[in-house]
Amino acid sequence: MVNQVGPQVADNQSKEAEIDLLQMVGILRRKWIFLAVVTVFTVIVAGVISHFTPPTYETTAQLLIDQSSSVGGELAFLTTQQSDKMENRIQVITSPIVLDRAVDYLQGLGEEFTAEQLRSRLTTSIVARTDVIELRVSGDSPEVTKYTAEAIVAAYQGYSENRAKEQAVRIQAFLEEQVERSLQRVEDAEVAVRDFQQRVGIIFLSSEEAKVNQHIAGLESQLMNAEIRLDEYLMRLDHTMQELERVRGELPRSTSISSDQMVEELQRRLVELEGTRIEYLSRGLGGSPEVRQIENRIAAMTTEIHEFLGELALDTGDTRGTLNVYRELVLEQITVTVEINGLRNRIALIVNRINEYQDQMWRLSDKAFEYARLERDVMVSNQTYSMLIQELERSRIAVEREMGDVQVIRPPALAKQIGPRTRLNLAIAFVLGMFVSVGIVFLLEFMDNTVKGRSQLEMLGLPLLGVIPKVNTAKFESNSDQCLFLEGTDATDPVAAAYVRVESNLRFSNFEKQPKVIATTSAVPGEGKSTTALNFAYILAHSGQKVLLIDGDLRKPMLHRALGETRSPGLSEILSAQVDREDGIRTVNFNDVRVDVITAGIRPPSIVNLFRSKQFQDLLLQARNDYDWVIIDLPPIQAGSEALEVPMLSDGILLVIESGQTPIQAIQEAKKQMDQAGVNILGAILNQYDAKSMGYGYGYGYGYGYG
Repeated sequence: MVNQVGPQVADNQSKEAEIDLLQMVGILRRKWIFLAVVTVFTVIVAGVISHFTPPTYETTAQLLIDQSSSVGGELAFLTTQQSDKMENRIQVITSPIVLDRAVDYLQGLGEEFTAEQLRSRLTTSIVARTDVIELRVSGDSPEVTKYTAEAIVAAYQGYSENRAKEQAVRIQAFLEEQVERSLQRVEDAEVAVRDFQQRVGIIFLSSEEAKVNQHIAGLESQLMNAEIRLDEYLMRLDHTMQELERVRGELPRSTSISSDQMVEELQRRLVELEGTRIEYLSRGLGGSPEVRQIENRIAAMTTEIHEFLGELALDTGDTRGTLNVYRELVLEQITVTVEINGLRNRIALIVNRINEYQDQMWRLSDKAFEYARLERDVMVSNQTYSMLIQELERSRIAVEREMGDVQVIRPPALAKQIGPRTRLNLAIAFVLGMFVSVGIVFLLEFMDNTVKGRSQLEMLGLPLLGVIPKVNTAKFESNSDQCLFLEGTDATDPVAAAYVRVESNLRFSNFEKQPKVIATTSAVPGEGKSTTALNFAYILAHSGQKVLLIDGDLRKPMLHRALGETRSPGLSEILSAQVDREDGIRTVNFNDVRVDVITAGIRPPSIVNLFRSKQFQDLLLQARNDYDWVIIDLPPIQAGSEALEVPMLSDGILLVIESGQTPIQAIQEAKKQMDQAGVNILGAILNQYDAKSMGYGYGYGYGYGYG
């Protein structure tokens, strides 16, 4: 059983999915005019906006940042540029330091800009996996855009060159001073050795003693270099603090206080970690997991200060980019402070190592010990002097070149127009218009609470007896704007076939007791109940059956106008005995089809009492005996209580519902009233069903029978 049921369920699900898809297509087909209008309107709006939008031009430039360039080898201050990150360079390019220079350049060309305006026109990015920064500058004119890009490039080059020159000049002055001191130490050491030899004579050390003395000399040379580097870092810290103090004055006081507190805390933690790292390195544990963990924590704290100052810039609305410069200076201050503490710790370690080796030299005689010391002074002084001479020569070359580390590899060209992109905008507008219109259509469809198909009727507990396709006026004759009836029947006509299906479903659903007296009504006015009653009677009569059609809507009768007859005499005159029944019944003949009709007649004072009278019961009893079918057209349930009184005397009621027009709530209320009154509901007829717009042919609409 499982194997048999499973495929069947899957097949039903696939059919339901196919039906849903077809319904969606049908909805779009029905609303194609709305889709087209919204899409065309969106495209027109986009075209108008594109037409009146001023053109935008853009040019690009690329700068190569030489990360390996330096004006020195061993001194850390000479390799400052190596430690800078590409992101830091971008922050500097977009900062007032560079943009204010560019503003001055442009003023010389007669162009007035502010740093904020230049920043809004400038876009920077790093070319993937390279040391190249790409600048994109936009503007309203190709020439001005090109000049603007050239000004920004020149400003950053000038800043870089001035910074390099400034550093080189400071390094040169520092090195010249150190060279003079080192040269004096060399001379003093050599004089001291000559004086000792003249006074005491030449003393020879053993190989072991000479080896220890060389170790001490190497350590003292390292100590000398570390002390020079410490002086250089102290000078660099002093310069950074001066710049930091200047920039801090441009920041809001609250921002300065909060950032200073963050910096102090970060410095304290970094100094502790750096001290621990140096201790591990001194014990020969470089590359160990502990050292890597400490280095990761240092990197994490550096990232933390980046993020903190970046968020601070957003919170304070720093439009000039001052906080970006402040951030770089703060990071430089932290880095230099950590290096200073690291150098001091290193100096302390070197001194301890020197003291350990010197303990081995105490075994020497006083004269040998002094000679060893003097010899070390000569070696250390010469090594330091040689290193400083090389660095001084490099610094002099850097000063003469007066160049930074920025090289323009793609200068700005004449700007090209990048906007408005009319074709792209129109294409986007077309797609957007389609999506928006489709979304609106499905949203309205989702919000639509009207009955559209079989499934909704089944949910309401109403059996569907038939679906009447949407009226094609070419196949109908109209005597009024509210009632249409068939001119003739054709086996292939879908409307006529739909009424035949209603008759068949009525018979099949009431197989044991065939209904003869049937009332038709609707939940609300305007659903086509009179049209349905008239055409249903016509189809029944066309099949050779004897049919009586009664217009029971005494408030707003329609049948007499549709048939071209007079309203009176009719039902009200028959029931009030003003005319005989035979005189009130009219035989209408159209297309050789005979249908007996009782029109409404004049409106009586009390319509309900008229239908409750014994005369009406006798009329229905006599009609039941004389006719095969008796069809009573009643007013809508909301219009009069006779819509619930008459069905009690009939075999049942047909509820006519107009597809896509009748609210579900109205049908629910009508069914509730009929259930409370004990009315036998034979079924519902879905009228004016647009099968094609729902994605199906007519065969779907009327092909389903009740049960």
